[in-house]
Amino acid sequence: MFFEAHAAVYADVEAELVRAHGLTLRWYDVLLHLRAVPGRRLSMRELGDAVVISKSGLTGLVDRMARAGLVERTADPDDRRVTFVTLTPLGAERYAHARVDHRAAVAERFLDRLDPADLDVIERAMASVLGEPYGARPRPGPGPGGRA
Repeated sequence: MFFEAHAAVYADVEAELVRAHGLTLRWYDVLLHLRAVPGRRLSMRELGDAVVISKSGLTGLVDRMARAGLVERTADPDDRRVTFVTLTPLGAERYAHARVDHRAAVAERFLDRLDPADLDVIERAMASVLGEPYGARPRPGPGPGGRA
């Protein structure tokens, strides 16, 4: 049932983001991680470690996002093996607008359908699966603190 629930929520949330903002959830994931770091820049390796995207598909994804003007790729002047990905002003703007709709879609299709006690159980279980202490991540929700 976990797989089916994930697939249903993922498809609905992605369809909403594509319709309203032209962003897939993979693009949104990249924008989210770049927006969250100082300087809004990560190396391709750091970005690959952060996002929920296969590393093999990340290069093409970043190339397409660069062509859309959402990110820039730049070489590290000190190490030619390193490429940085930087969030552009357009990417930051698109993320800010999409974030509101992403949160609403996740709430409507997932969070609002759960009893608060069930949500707590799921959060504890997911923290355990990820090997993180319970409560280590901010809860998604209104305001700047939550990630969504």
